Amino acid sequence: MTMQRITLTGIRVEGPHTPPASVDFRPGLNVIAGSSDTGKTYVASTLDFLLGRSTPPPDNPQSRSYTCAYLGLRVASQDFTISRDFRENVANIHNEPLAQAAIINARHQLSAAHRAGSTETLSHWLLSQIGLEGRMLSRNQYAEKSSLTLRNIAHLLYVSEENIISRISPALSGDTIIEPLERSIFSFFLTGIDDAALTVIEKPKDRLARLNTEETVLRSMLEAKETALNKLVGDDRDSMGRLQKIDTSIQEASSLIFATREEITALEAKRNEHWESMQKEKSKRLFVSEQLKRLRLLGKFYETDQKRLEAVFEAGKAFEELPGGNCAVCGGKTDEDSSLSSVAEFKTACTRELQKLADLTKELQTAISDMEAEEKDAEKAIVDTEGLLKQIELELTEKLKPQSSRADTGLTELIKLKGSVARAADLQTEIEGLNLRLTEIEDARKAKKPKTNPTGSLGTAKAARFCEVVQETLRAWKYPMKGHVSFDADPQKFDLVIGDQDRGSMGKGYRAITHAAFVIGLMRYCRQENIPHPGFVVLDTPLNPFKGPDEGVSGKVNDEIKDAFYEDLARDASGDQFLILENTEPPINIQKMIGYHHFSKNNDAGRYGFFPIR
Repeated sequence: MTMQRITLTGIRVEGPHTPPASVDFRPGLNVIAGSSDTGKTYVASTLDFLLGRSTPPPDNPQSRSYTCAYLGLRVASQDFTISRDFRENVANIHNEPLAQAAIINARHQLSAAHRAGSTETLSHWLLSQIGLEGRMLSRNQYAEKSSLTLRNIAHLLYVSEENIISRISPALSGDTIIEPLERSIFSFFLTGIDDAALTVIEKPKDRLARLNTEETVLRSMLEAKETALNKLVGDDRDSMGRLQKIDTSIQEASSLIFATREEITALEAKRNEHWESMQKEKSKRLFVSEQLKRLRLLGKFYETDQKRLEAVFEAGKAFEELPGGNCAVCGGKTDEDSSLSSVAEFKTACTRELQKLADLTKELQTAISDMEAEEKDAEKAIVDTEGLLKQIELELTEKLKPQSSRADTGLTELIKLKGSVARAADLQTEIEGLNLRLTEIEDARKAKKPKTNPTGSLGTAKAARFCEVVQETLRAWKYPMKGHVSFDADPQKFDLVIGDQDRGSMGKGYRAITHAAFVIGLMRYCRQENIPHPGFVVLDTPLNPFKGPDEGVSGKVNDEIKDAFYEDLARDASGDQFLILENTEPPINIQKMIGYHHFSKNNDAGRYGFFPIR
């Protein structure tokens, strides 16, 4: 993956009724050379301000009428311009080259100062252009984190004339408050891995306060739970044993209830069966009773017919005994023979009818006898069934149902008791847990302070590779070095060791050259390792303090190192950008290869300085 980097294209300052002052930059090496007090440092300070520093560049007689500044930059062939008013803490973003930008035409306004969690800041916008936004870095030994900002890495991009000769490590700015964060930043540029995954470790004071607070809360909870437990069980603390016994009793009660309910169900089914049978017998008895009534009524009919026929028969006999003679009605003479014949026939007919009635009556009596027997059987069956029903009802009401009710009540009481005992068991478990936590708190107080997460940890292989890049750079500059470059990660030093000498113990000229090699070497290392980096550095007089071996001319700059320094940077085709501010000029052959500005401080020789002559 190709990392995007920033290329600075120039700086311009403006003010009312004042000619603008500007200087252009090109990719690769740019040098602004000239004597003191010509505006070189003002250019670097303005650049720093445009990259988010809170204070504007210092006033001087030439700069007092200027009120705003512009910085042109290019990212992935896209030109942008950043503008800021010296009196405000906001930054304007222009989607156009430096030459066309004006504050009144700004496309987007951002806070120049970093605001945690906000994306509407200059720092976030710039870092997002090169893939450095959202990186979290440890700011102390407890791995508390801060998001990476452009100001956090400003000391690796712009090195002032004072800082370049400092004994402080080039990896650090000298601000002791943020020194752990700067160590983490240097580690990030070596490894490409931020600290987002590190686990935050509690500070000892916070840890002790937390443990004390937790103990107070736990003891308050423990007291409340002990009181509740005493109300439930008193001195009997064997809640688990009681629970087992209660569970056994509940199982037995449940089995009894189930068996009783099965027996009740069976008896109720038998009761229903007997009741249905009894209803059938009652229906049968009712039917037989009605039939008997009809048969008995029919018997009375037969008896009446019999008496009527017997009366008629007796009348016939009387009629037969009457003397012959004339008819009492018509006076005619009766036929005695025919009369006697008729009477005989009549008597015969009556006899037959009486016999038929006798047969019918006999049959009827048989039927009535059968019906009466059937009625008695039905009556007996009803009485017997009623007895069975009374026995079943008696067993249900006096035995099984009370037994089931008692079992239900007992089970309910057992369940209630189990709830109480279970609550007591839970309380005992909670009390044991609270006591265990109190013991852990006491042990934690006595334990040694937890080991902190390493911050700014340097991978050995990565640090060695970085030192190789610095070593290659110093050798390309013909730096007088014996041995190899290494890095001492001791927090008291955290700096390069060149040969067998700590960088911080060298003279200021050597410190300046090696400081320059450190920041340039880090930029080159990041490109080689494909790690995001802004892609430019600004160095204020890295060569001026350096004096070579005594050549008989006191204070003469070592031309060999100076020429090699410029030659190396001028021929760097990586795409990195170097802005060097120096008092002495680079070699003439180099001047034609680079972006070069010479401030002569002479009205008659080239450009006087950064500011136009008024």
